[in-house]
Amino acid sequence: MDKNNKFLFELFELIKSEKETLTNLIDDFYSLSPDNKNLTERIHIKTINNLYTDKPTKTLNIKGYELSRIANEFENIESMPNELKDNFPDLTTDDWDAFRRLITLIFCSLEIEKNENKSK
Repeated sequence: MDKNNKFLFELFELIKSEKETLTNLIDDFYSLSPDNKNLTERIHIKTINNLYTDKPTKTLNIKGYELSRIANEFENIESMPNELKDNFPDLTTDDWDAFRRLITLIFCSLEIEKNENKSK
């Protein structure tokens, strides 16, 4: 398994665990550069009641908001930022829509329903 696949696997496992921080995972796979340190200080793993199922769900979270919900709202940003248009002039509106949808699906796939009947 290459490094990127292993990172996603380990991220999924971390979300399933009882830990709430990404610091060690980010440091192990990348580094604690200023950008990555900022990420680890702001994004945490929290248990919330899922908006759709009302079941306890572990999710990546920032300031009380699930990243999947933020990503879903990101899909509503119709126009591609000028920086992207300049750097990727061949991208179409449909390409932009597909990219934003994939981001939402990735964050949704990282949500894990907690098993309340977990045996110890």
